[in-house]
Amino acid sequence: MRILRKYMTPKTILGIFMITGIFTIPACLESPKEAQMQTTISSEGEVTDKTRFDSPYHTSLNTTIKGEKCWDLQLIDDEGKTIQLADLLKHSQPKLIFRFSGFDCDLCYKQVLEICNRLDSLYAKDLLVVGTFESDREFRLLKATYAPKLRFLNIKSTRPLNTTLDALDKPYFCKVDENLNISNVYLPDKKYPGHTREYVEGHFKRK
Repeated sequence: MRILRKYMTPKTILGIFMITGIFTIPACLESPKEAQMQTTISSEGEVTDKTRFDSPYHTSLNTTIKGEKCWDLQLIDDEGKTIQLADLLKHSQPKLIFRFSGFDCDLCYKQVLEICNRLDSLYAKDLLVVGTFESDREFRLLKATYAPKLRFLNIKSTRPLNTTLDALDKPYFCKVDENLNISNVYLPDKKYPGHTREYVEGHFKRK
């Protein structure tokens, strides 16, 4: 250590710094692939490069559930009326369903409800919000607070809307036709609300 101190003059330290800088700066430069993977920020300050609805993950998920159907469940609306899911879909265009449970991350589904509630009223009627809540009061309060424009339906039984998708234990979207066939599944992520908006708006623009 004494030998090092002897030779560590200011001029030597400066030289070491310059040499180190020459070799470390290139190492800090990102490759084209790394640059492509860098997080991008939109004008709203939102992260925009995470898993999208057209990503390989969602493509794989939609391949897995291809050919599957929803169960024809008995649902209860926010007025306490009972109706079968098949009756809601009969003689109509495929509807978009947002499925969640009171046991899911509340920040996640509340954010989605607020996004969907901003839809044009013409589109909002074709979006069904299907939840599982033990408390009718909590169910109605959620609708009144976050999505008064949307049609809320509660599953009072323990049966899933779809076995495969409900087993994920995450809120999800899916398109369901009058024969209860499922397609176009998407799992929203609260960190990327822009992707959720794009997915929902895209569904109605394709109609």
